[in-house]
Amino acid sequence: MRVAFLGLGVMGQGMARRILSKGHDLTVYNRTPERAADLAQAGARVAATPREAVSGTQIVVTMVANDAALRAVAEGDEGFLAALAAGTTVVQMSTVGPDTTLWLAGEVAAHAAQMLDCPVLGSLPEAQEGRLSLLAGGKAEVIERVSALLLCLGRQIYHVGELGQATRFKLCNNLVSGGLVAALAEGVALLETAGLDPQLYIQVLKDSQLPERLMIGKATLMATGDFEPRFSLDNMAKDIQLAVAMGQEYGLDLHQGRASHATFTRGATAVGGDRDMAAAVAGVPVGRPTSRPGAGPS
Repeated sequence: MRVAFLGLGVMGQGMARRILSKGHDLTVYNRTPERAADLAQAGARVAATPREAVSGTQIVVTMVANDAALRAVAEGDEGFLAALAAGTTVVQMSTVGPDTTLWLAGEVAAHAAQMLDCPVLGSLPEAQEGRLSLLAGGKAEVIERVSALLLCLGRQIYHVGELGQATRFKLCNNLVSGGLVAALAEGVALLETAGLDPQLYIQVLKDSQLPERLMIGKATLMATGDFEPRFSLDNMAKDIQLAVAMGQEYGLDLHQGRASHATFTRGATAVGGDRDMAAAVAGVPVGRPTSRPGAGPS
């Protein structure tokens, strides 16, 4: 396949190299050309502009830092939309907002081309080794058309729905991931300040399989509405409050801990503090948009 890859950051470098290693005809573009030097030595063509990169290609992959960067490579006289040919497939893999995803889908459709939003789960090692998890939003036939390329990058493609839904899925995932890392940051800081060994805590996490039991276990209870008591909302709120108070004694401001306490307290108010702590989800106000978030053009 003739592929244009736009964006050679930490993730993009590894992904582009995977595509090249599988024998695809690859043209790359990056705002800082020096980042393309190794790929050029490996056989990729390096374009001076996004417009030049997509000329004559079948698939355009975008993997840039944010919404502004995506618009920068798409718009204008030298943006890739200016040279996008009918029948081309755009695979938008950057993590951006749903509005930006749907805006780009509309622009792509106006050129008689098709698009997937296809953000990824994973980090640098997974990108380099082709072990990313791929979230695909769009038509099944479009996913099938580019599946050979996608499977260079990951072992599993998850079709999560129409255009825009993969972007929403990725943002939900990163909300969870970021919250977990923030909680870990405060927990490790509290351990160290209290004179405890974080390495021992890591061993306890491994031996108890706590991460899997909590993440998968509690997510399953939330999804099924099973709030039979195992460890109650009241008990978790109490324990977090004690931990936050301990942090204050050491001069630590545990903001994430206070936010977590509020979430469990809110759940207890909604359904009763004796319910399992998974019932915290019942206390999260559910937004009801005046209109359902739309899908982009097919």
